[in-house]
Amino acid sequence: GKGINRIVGEITHSMICLTPFVPWALSHKKHHLNHNHLEKDYSHEWMIREEADDMPLFIKATYYIRMAYLPFLYFIYLFTGIPDGGHVLFYGRMWEGESM
Repeated sequence: GKGINRIVGEITHSMICLTPFVPWALSHKKHHLNHNHLEKDYSHEWMIREEADDMPLFIKATYYIRMAYLPFLYFIYLFTGIPDGGHVLFYGRMWEGESM
């Protein structure tokens, strides 16, 4: 049931991903409800291919080195909540209208 899922999720997810289970479950649910939507996706900031040529060179360059900085960005994402809300500190768009 839901109780066992919550207990196992808290223990395993918190230890493996270093993220509390409930905030992750909420963001994961919202991500899949709006996956690949330009404005509503809760995990990625998407861009339109036709607009990529107009982006600053720095932004274009980050695409090619994205895997190198991924381990650092993961912790920034968890704690600062960029772009949609924190997983450790509960604030931002992800938490609007939600309760724990």
